[in-house]
Amino acid sequence: MSEAPLKTPALTPDSTQLGTVYLVGAGPGDTGLLTARAAELIEKCDVLVYDALSNPAFLSRTKSDCTKIYVGKRLGKHSASQSEINALLVEHASAGRMVVRLKGGDPFVFGRGGEEAHELASHGIPYQLVPGVTSAIAALESAGIPVTHREIARSFTVITGHTAVPANGTASTVPAGSTATTAQAPASASNSTATGTFTQYAATDGTLIFLMGVSHLAEIASDLIAGGKSPDTPVAIVEQGTTIRERRTDGTLSTIAKIAGERGVSNPAVICVGDVAAFRFTSEALPLAGARIAVTGTSALTEKLRQPLTDLGARVYTAPYMQVAQSPEAATLLPLLSEISWLIFTSTNGVHGFFSLIKARGDDVRSLSQTKFCVVGNGTAETLRSYGFTADYVPPRYTVADMAQGFTGLWKAGAAHAAGSSAAGSGLVCALRAKEGSDDLAEIFLREQIPFRDIPLYTLAADEAQLDALLSQIDALNYITFASSSGASAFFERYAKSLTEPAASRLPSACAFVCIGEKTAATVNGWRAKLNLQKRILTARTYTAEGIIQAISGDKND
Repeated sequence: MSEAPLKTPALTPDSTQLGTVYLVGAGPGDTGLLTARAAELIEKCDVLVYDALSNPAFLSRTKSDCTKIYVGKRLGKHSASQSEINALLVEHASAGRMVVRLKGGDPFVFGRGGEEAHELASHGIPYQLVPGVTSAIAALESAGIPVTHREIARSFTVITGHTAVPANGTASTVPAGSTATTAQAPASASNSTATGTFTQYAATDGTLIFLMGVSHLAEIASDLIAGGKSPDTPVAIVEQGTTIRERRTDGTLSTIAKIAGERGVSNPAVICVGDVAAFRFTSEALPLAGARIAVTGTSALTEKLRQPLTDLGARVYTAPYMQVAQSPEAATLLPLLSEISWLIFTSTNGVHGFFSLIKARGDDVRSLSQTKFCVVGNGTAETLRSYGFTADYVPPRYTVADMAQGFTGLWKAGAAHAAGSSAAGSGLVCALRAKEGSDDLAEIFLREQIPFRDIPLYTLAADEAQLDALLSQIDALNYITFASSSGASAFFERYAKSLTEPAASRLPSACAFVCIGEKTAATVNGWRAKLNLQKRILTARTYTAEGIIQAISGDKND
């Protein structure tokens, strides 16, 4: 993962090798609301130019050699000007690279996507537009607010509440075109002063939705009242909608500014004005309703946990900070397939890595016709089955030590006859797993004199950027899941370091640690004692993703 410095390029595109720029909407923040097309492009792009509203978990989907460039903007804090962003897009596309410009929400809803498209067109750069789910609707819906409702609101108007300060120091509204609506909007007051800026919208039918308007909330409310809206008109503000930190604040036009000030409401937020703001269509019947859970591990594991937890009503933050990288020495350490009697996989990463490796080596999978497979866990067995092979041995308990002991008995007894044509106690046994894997496997096999080759197929390393993104969310969490000892240690090492930094986020008192197995729980317990954390540890009864979900569900409903 590389970071490129911002610079203003020489704009000299070569038409013979132009790349394409994709202006992509990332949605409001929930990883589940990223479109399939957006995910596909993020996974393939050479350069990812992203802003402050994009969920950091999206960055883990990129190729290992993708160049990531942060150009995010917050009110009063600009990492890059719009002209610099435009120049970056032109520069990288001119060099023949596939560029994804990832923008929060939708590129054309106050996202300056039109400006970027115009700039690309003026330089002859090919581009495509990829719509995203806009926060103007999704954030409110996530909080139970419908933007339209029969007989109450038949239309909605989306308005930017953000204002800029020109050179003369007088606040003004954004330029004309700052309103998106389902019906005809009032004319924009592009040259008016801040006072009275929003008065014109008081006469607009339906729901009023303001984006980026928290810093002008008092002005919005007073202007709408001055324009004829009832002071008792319901108002709801949804901060960081669809994310783990979503928070809703309710009031009326006459009270909302005071209430929001007392609660410290801040952007990113969506302000809803109208009768629909009184609705709260949120089911409390789901088993994990209200639970806020961070799932950690590899990208594959966090996605596997996210969907079922979300289906149960939880708000889920995916933190895929454990990055999988194939070890370069694996190809030379792996013997000819015909020499292998048993292949052992301790995780789905091993299965995927093995088949990727033999494909790259040009091996013929028919050479595996007499090979048997031993795997840890039903999930690993399912992954193996997706490649057309059935596991011959899955230990009843999903630990490497249990697997090693069970396999030893199988090997010695020659009990594999029932599962295939070759005896268990012959040939070479190869385990393909993480370089950081447990020593238990090798120790048991060496002691039992099993002809064994331990092949470090891949390495696991912590992505500090993803870890830091998680640490910025931890004060909102009820549960954090850990699927390995290495993943738990990576988290606590970074957390311990963060405690020395100013304004560090801290784990809330009610937050519990959820571990996939006893070994992981022992690691977490060690860190809990070291950091003097008074937190509960939940251990899954079955060492699987499903076991983690059951542990959380059982705890939540006790």
